[in-house]
Amino acid sequence: MFRLSRIIRVILDRRKTACFVLFVAAAVGTAIISAAIAAEKAGMYWMGLESDFAVESPDDNRGFIMVDVSSILPVGASAAEASEEDTEVVPIGIGPLPSVPSLTTEELKLYGVLSRGDGLISSADKTVLDEDIHWQEVVLEDGDTVESIAKEFGLSAADLRRANALNTSEKLHSSEVLYVPDGPEYVQQTLSYVMKLQRAEIEMRKQAKPLSITAYVVKNGDTLWSISGRFDLDLDTIIGSNKFKDINSLKPGSTLRIPNQDGIFVRVSRNDTVSKLADKYGSSKEAILIANSMPDEKGLVIGQEIFLPGGKITAVAESSGVKKSVRVAAGRIMVTSSRRFRWPVIGNISSSFGWRRNPFGRRRLFHSGLDIRAPYGRSIVAAGDGCVVYAGWMSGYGKAIVISHPGGIATLYGHCSRLLVGSGTFIRSGQTIARVGSTGRSTGNHLHFEVRRNGSPVNPIRFLK
Repeated sequence: MFRLSRIIRVILDRRKTACFVLFVAAAVGTAIISAAIAAEKAGMYWMGLESDFAVESPDDNRGFIMVDVSSILPVGASAAEASEEDTEVVPIGIGPLPSVPSLTTEELKLYGVLSRGDGLISSADKTVLDEDIHWQEVVLEDGDTVESIAKEFGLSAADLRRANALNTSEKLHSSEVLYVPDGPEYVQQTLSYVMKLQRAEIEMRKQAKPLSITAYVVKNGDTLWSISGRFDLDLDTIIGSNKFKDINSLKPGSTLRIPNQDGIFVRVSRNDTVSKLADKYGSSKEAILIANSMPDEKGLVIGQEIFLPGGKITAVAESSGVKKSVRVAAGRIMVTSSRRFRWPVIGNISSSFGWRRNPFGRRRLFHSGLDIRAPYGRSIVAAGDGCVVYAGWMSGYGKAIVISHPGGIATLYGHCSRLLVGSGTFIRSGQTIARVGSTGRSTGNHLHFEVRRNGSPVNPIRFLK
């Protein structure tokens, strides 16, 4: 009898324990679910909840933390590992904490993307997370006004003027450039960039210096690209300072003249003046006088060779095709079956090819390629089959790759964050060769893409259509 009662007592104790455990589990589960519902209603993001709801700036976003946010930034991968999908698994841990600092808008965007993708970041999502250029350059044509451009891009004229630091009475002319923000919310960011350009123009005038020349003897393996990188000069400077029979095949032992600044040499013709030469080649009158140690314009002599600081080679006259149709293309990728090259990266054009007149110093500037804005780390692919003739740091291009193609054509990929192929590598069209970045003289994450024929820049649009 005693043994029976003891057994009954043990059974009852176990039932009480089980009930207690079940009660605690139920209470904890209820608390978690209630907290999740409350948090979601407040606009916070939780992993694992099937919801597309996303709030950019909730009133209260305390109580969450994410572990290892930096891991979603694209990291280097080998060429074999690279793929156009670029989907990465992101280690993450999110959970309620008593109190942590408020989250930024970008972090909230990140949480929204992660919750919808179960911790995976796609190429499309990366655009949401990292897009730091929010304007594009528009070169004015005959008849364009601030009002007409504003209407074309869905902005107010007041916002467009404010973004470009223009007063209401200031008139613009054909070939001048306006910087058009993507929307009213990016007016201030665009203005900051414009002010930076104004300061750079002032600084450039201060840095004018007399010309000096270095004689460089070509070595085995040298290319124009490697030499320009060695001396931190533009390719156009090397070409415009020397005479070449074949720029694609440098003769070892030959001597090149290397100036101490970017620019080109030209011979003075009849009716030339310093001002005319400056305008024609994109230099400035003051810089020409200082570089050539000339007291004034009267020092020009017909047949004399002078140096034009910042000047570009005459072949860039091919830029005459920059029309309004290209402006429309700036908002989308153009692809047709007749194109010779494929697009090297997915993104929008922020700066097109060709001449434009700087509205600050009224100096002509030449942009020798396309700027295609894209998030940091996005894959850059070869536009066509060819051989890598340069991979490394190259002056203002930063980390850059140059691929030689048949017919004297070369493509250049500048401002990369990471290079995935080396010199001498044979590349197939569409092969991943680098990652988007902002190295060198760059305003933000984008690819600078050039097409050159026998060393002279040509409009990439002609090859990509």
